[in-house]
Amino acid sequence: MPCRYTLHPDIGILHCRFSGHLHLDDILGFVDRALHDPGHRDGTNILADARALTRLDIDGPAQRRLSDRLVALERWRGMPRSCAIIAAGEPVWSLVGSIVATTSLESPVVFDRFRNPAVALAFVGLNPRLHSDRFGYLPVP
Repeated sequence: MPCRYTLHPDIGILHCRFSGHLHLDDILGFVDRALHDPGHRDGTNILADARALTRLDIDGPAQRRLSDRLVALERWRGMPRSCAIIAAGEPVWSLVGSIVATTSLESPVVFDRFRNPAVALAFVGLNPRLHSDRFGYLPVP
């Protein structure tokens, strides 16, 4: 499954995993579905793991939809405070960097990208030593 998620309402995290070849529209639709999940609560932060993503396509219309979505974030039910995107190699790392740069200009949500899951966990307010294993990441010593 190229887009899947788990809600962790007890710690306020929406954990997403993306894999394979996706178009940005696939991810935007997926996030909309996850945010409308009955278990989703206000202020849930997003931890998005894109390390298994092999290709992300973003064309002009998708980029415009992304921009429109970011402008509208303040009206979303359960708007997150932060979104950490974990990415690995090129070209996904650079593309995610471009998306983070765009969102930083327009969004009330703080976005950033990370190569290390432990640093991403800390960014969304979790203690990596306590929570790494819960998300399937190696325990942090």
